[in-house]
Amino acid sequence: MSLQEKVHFIGIGGIGMSALARLMLDKGWIVSGSDRGESVLLEGLYKKGATIYSNHSAENVPTDALVVYSTAIKEDNPEWQKTLVLQLPKMHRSELLKKLAEKKKMLAVTGTHGKTTTSTMLAALLQEAGLKPSYALGGIYLKDMSNAESGQGDYFVIEADESDASFLKYNPYGAIITNIDDDHLDYYGSFENLEKAFKIFMGQVLDTSCLFWCYDNLPLRYLYKKGVSYGFEEGAECLATNFRPKGFKSILDITFEGKEYKDVEMRMIGKTLCLNGVAVFGLALRLGVVEDSIRKTLSSFTGVQRRLEHKPTKSLDYMVLDDYGHHPTEIRVTLKALKEAVGRRRLVVLFQPHRYSRTKLCYESFKTAFEDADLLVLTDIYAAGEIPLEGISSENLARDISVNYYSKEDLVASITPLLQKGDVIVTMGAGDITEISEALRILL
Repeated sequence: MSLQEKVHFIGIGGIGMSALARLMLDKGWIVSGSDRGESVLLEGLYKKGATIYSNHSAENVPTDALVVYSTAIKEDNPEWQKTLVLQLPKMHRSELLKKLAEKKKMLAVTGTHGKTTTSTMLAALLQEAGLKPSYALGGIYLKDMSNAESGQGDYFVIEADESDASFLKYNPYGAIITNIDDDHLDYYGSFENLEKAFKIFMGQVLDTSCLFWCYDNLPLRYLYKKGVSYGFEEGAECLATNFRPKGFKSILDITFEGKEYKDVEMRMIGKTLCLNGVAVFGLALRLGVVEDSIRKTLSSFTGVQRRLEHKPTKSLDYMVLDDYGHHPTEIRVTLKALKEAVGRRRLVVLFQPHRYSRTKLCYESFKTAFEDADLLVLTDIYAAGEIPLEGISSENLARDISVNYYSKEDLVASITPLLQKGDVIVTMGAGDITEISEALRILL
């Protein structure tokens, strides 16, 4: 790291940016940043001494600071424009993360789905094992309501972002690759280019004995032969078998390097979601963590905010869950596991599509993604800064799959009369649908 002592984050409230800001505060740097809205992360940064601006303005940027930006920052952003005009030192957030981790053994978790839960679980496990890891996550660990930590140990766990190919900037000591699916093709142009990027990333892992990739994911199976494969399908080197659902937990056996680990309990549902735990189990063994410690963490893992997060209601007649799922594949997997976990209770899904471009790309897949929902309601697309596309709307999608559509403003009032005692209600989407889960939590 340079001798610069001030750092300014354009969009400091973002999940990745706020993690970096926290780490820089821990290093004693003077931290400032701008973002709209409020969050537990921004409140935490403010309490640690950061200066937070509620809007984007050129006046916010110190003239003697390192400026950190992300791919999401637009060219016409006034703070970015000032950075360019004054020729201030600048770093993409991935470059700063690489700098922060350069003296540690980086353990990178990437993949189209599941990387936030997996990286958080890995960090929690190393923490519980007393290895004092550093970490920068793409979600909020519910146990301490944080997404970053400056540890004194050798390991640095990161969530490596594939969406803009920034994960190619890393040469991690070890890694977990959860899967490859058809997302972010607006950036890559084709699925083949996406696969090539993952192949390059996997080739940059320094110790392939600590590279774990999912055998059950066909693109990965045919893409890469080095490292350690894990999965439920015969042929995986770290093999999970004898899966037994147990409400909102799962029990399974794992065979790895000639040893069978029976009755491993995971605080997760569904075989696909439990694959994340299998990867962490195998990598932790390779890192020398004792079996009892691994089992303890996997059985008690409190989870990540907005990953099937339970929102306690006043009445026991209802269960409200909030989930980040926004791609048809992860929606299908999550709802299948959830339906299995809740048994005969009715599963009510309130879905907010994310981005017009993704909705267009996945339009046909969305039609079959919600088959396990007993009642499905769609609400307005969360634009995430995109311009609307002609013919792409929640109203049209709802019509095409014969379900109800309600505007987000009317959603709570419209859905409440449709609810029945015993319902399990899950809000899904990567936008602000979480506000609906909070409103329902208070109401029910």
